[in-house]
This record gives sequence, structure tokens and C-alpha cells, in this order.
Amino acid sequence: MTEAKHILLMAVGNPTVEDDGIGPYCLQCLLEWFEFPPDLRCVDEGDLGPSILMDLDEVHELIVLDAAKETGHPAGTVLIMTPAEMAANAVLHTAHDMALVDVLGMAALTDKAPEHTVVVGMQVAGLREWVLDMTPEVQAAAPVMCAAALDQLRRLGVEFTPKPGAPIPDELFDALEHFAPQTSES
Repeated sequence: MTEAKHILLMAVGNPTVEDDGIGPYCLQCLLEWFEFPPDLRCVDEGDLGPSILMDLDEVHELIVLDAAKETGHPAGTVLIMTPAEMAANAVLHTAHDMALVDVLGMAALTDKAPEHTVVVGMQVAGLREWVLDMTPEVQAAAPVMCAAALDQLRRLGVEFTPKPGAPIPDELFDALEHFAPQTSES
């Protein structure tokens, strides 16, 4: 079991590009709905780049919430992926964007790479720039992505409790009990 202070829950994505904002949206929901240990680190990185290397200091377990494209699955499908699997499905907007696997490679050069990284990804439906609303398929699947992130935290021994009065959708609890996210091979 890893101490919460060595776990990083990181959201990646641009909320001004339609479904690409699903990672930050789900992180925001989780922080509004649940109490986590105070030493659990949660960050919204926006677009990936070398700047995240500072956030990886002393991180043993990294859970990344991110949008995925061209997975071969229907929009709104939640997938559990490795960084290498995500590389082929990453949403990159410019030639300056970096794939997670590349950022982790840079971290390895400075001995800051986490021991284990898992990506909780969601197949997007649309990636139109300057569209702040997510597509209905992705929006509807957000509780499932949140449940998949909670499941990853639970596997690491992180305890969490619902905040009193938090408007947690029933779909999240249903997903925690009955749904198993797919792997990229599924």
C-alpha cells in the first residue's frame, strides 16, 4: 500500500476543446464530491509538457485522467491504459504538445519517474476548438470515469468518503459497484 503523499491524481486536457476537457472536469467533480486524505496530491495539468516534472517529485503512483481518440471504442467508453497505450490515442493540439509517455521518459532521465502509472482515459466524440461544452456521450459517461479513478485510488489503499450534501450522481455509485472499465485491448 502506497502512502497518499506518494500518489498523484493528475488531470490532463484543455477544457476549451470540447471533449478534451473531460480529465479536468472529472478531477473537479471528484474534489467537489469526496473527502480525500489531505496529503493526496491532485493537480490539473492542462496540456502536457515538461513543466509537470516538478509535480512528479516523490510520486510513486501516478493516475492520469485524460481524453483519448481513435481507440476503436464508442464515444464515452472508459479505458484503463498504460502510458505507451495512450501514446497512440493521445489528444495533441500542436507540434509542441507532448505525449505522456514522452514526459515520463524525461522524468526517468532525472530519476523522477513514478514507479507505476495508469491512465484512466475516455474515448471522445468531438474535439472542436473553442467549444466549452462536452458532447452528450462524454458528459453522460463522466461519472463512470470518476468511478474508474476512485477504483484506482482504492486499489492503492486511498480511503475517501462522500462530502455531506454533495450532489453525487447515482451513476457513479452504480459504476463503482458494477462496471469494470475496459482495457485498450478489449
